[in-house]
Amino acid sequence: MNYPSDIFVTSDGIYVLDTLNYRVLKWWENGTNTTIVAGTTGIVGSTSSNATFSTSYGLFVDDFSYVYVSDGANYRVMRFPPNSTSGTTGSTLAGTGFAGYGRQGFDSPRGIFVDSNRALYVVDTNNHRIQKWNFEVCYGVTVAGTGYSGNSLGQLQNPSSVVVDSNGYMYITDQNNHRILRWAPDACLGECIAGCSMTAGTRADQLYYPFSVAFDSQGSLYVSDTSNNRVQKFSILNNTGESVLVPTAQWALNATTVAGSPTGGSGSTPSFLNSNYGIRITDDNTLYIADRNNHRIVVIFPNSTIAGAIIGSGYGTGLTQMNYPSDIFVTSDGIYVLDSSNYRILKLQKNGTNPTIVAGITGMAGSTSSYNTFGTSYQMFVDIYGNIYVSDQANHRVLRFPPNSSNGTNADIAAGIGTSGYGPSQLNTPYGIFVDSARTLYIADTNNHRIQRWKFNACSGITVAGRAGQAGTALYLLQYPTSVVVDINGYMYICDKNNNRVLRWTPDACLGECISGCTMTTGTRADQLYFPFSITFDSQGSLYVSDTSNNRVQKFRVLNNICEYYVA
Repeated sequence: MNYPSDIFVTSDGIYVLDTLNYRVLKWWENGTNTTIVAGTTGIVGSTSSNATFSTSYGLFVDDFSYVYVSDGANYRVMRFPPNSTSGTTGSTLAGTGFAGYGRQGFDSPRGIFVDSNRALYVVDTNNHRIQKWNFEVCYGVTVAGTGYSGNSLGQLQNPSSVVVDSNGYMYITDQNNHRILRWAPDACLGECIAGCSMTAGTRADQLYYPFSVAFDSQGSLYVSDTSNNRVQKFSILNNTGESVLVPTAQWALNATTVAGSPTGGSGSTPSFLNSNYGIRITDDNTLYIADRNNHRIVVIFPNSTIAGAIIGSGYGTGLTQMNYPSDIFVTSDGIYVLDSSNYRILKLQKNGTNPTIVAGITGMAGSTSSYNTFGTSYQMFVDIYGNIYVSDQANHRVLRFPPNSSNGTNADIAAGIGTSGYGPSQLNTPYGIFVDSARTLYIADTNNHRIQRWKFNACSGITVAGRAGQAGTALYLLQYPTSVVVDINGYMYICDKNNNRVLRWTPDACLGECISGCTMTTGTRADQLYFPFSITFDSQGSLYVSDTSNNRVQKFRVLNNICEYYVA
């Protein structure tokens, strides 16, 4: 070989881009019986020839055995037919043969990727962008980068390779920024997943002009760290407290009922629910349900659909009683219950005994002038430091109570100013809240039809999903969202209540993706929801939905929660 630069492995052989011999070689899987399948040894191609190519750095073989070569020096991508040999004529699939930056042009293309729909992704290196050419079209569209070099999350600097997963998420080797970016479909920005210091070096967290990436079956990232003369493996992480869901995770369209009646009936026996609200699931897959109209917490143990334990002795104001509880949170040291119409939060031992009040005052509905009480509230959260957050819906704010607080302890205002509105510092009837490990607060700003994100101790939030004051059914709109869960990579899972669906929203994306309830019609079918209120995930990544108006909890089994990547 003469400076080989890329390799592709299929079920029937190994393809090598033998760059300065201007050819593609194919070996059988055992590394024997070499043949030339594209190009002619030693002949430097020009734009006048479709049988040869010049200096090239990208190779791909699609599902139909077509061989693609990024003919960088001739500013084009070539495709050779299956079973081609030395001198076989290919076709120019993309590019004009001249350097350019328009929709048809390239400037030194390198990495290429072809998806299952035969759409071609081209790393347009010197134009600092990724171009996507749909099958048999005459031009491309820019799907990442701006065309100008830079190091912001919206820019690239001489990218060299791209891998696209089965859901359209791009993984880009941003070579001259010494980093790897993940770019969600239709996103305006990328997200750094490796080499995020953007400084060249040999440390374990650094890269030095990386050239290409690949993934193994567990989702670990491998980087060809070229100028460091090494291949780096970045293992997929797990982290307690925040869901671990890869971008390619998919869920069954039809759910199974894991609590309550599959047909929507209500009741107070151990096998029924009555207007269930908040749900949580622990690491051992024990499900906790705020059974609101039954004034109790229902505990469902693994492999059962009937209450194995009941917390709460019925309606009332006593410490063992509840008054329309609406949410629950489980930590390593206890069970927290938002006892909504008693305007308090109870904390119990893990066995459901010894309740104490840790926020609010029994029977006292708070106003905006009070910091130790709250009004009607429907959701809560306990962060990793033990701070207790309450969405004080009636007062359009989120309160934060300190660890080890008790009856009557004062809280801080974590978000909102106490009056409804749609400005960046205002909320309008907030429901669901989520706090990540950086203490960033996500709020389902329900009557503003949006999700707001507040950095720790910020004075205002920014909209990260939906549009303020605009309800709708489009994938970029929400309609009275009530719950949000955020995974360790910033992917949001939103309970879009009045659209009867659950959306997944990638970081910096312009629209969401429906993952359950996608008919948006109310009903009791296995693929339908009826005003869902909250969501959670189990340790395997299956989605649980509190299907409130159907008086049931639905489980949407995860179909895959491992990465399905293809090597480019």
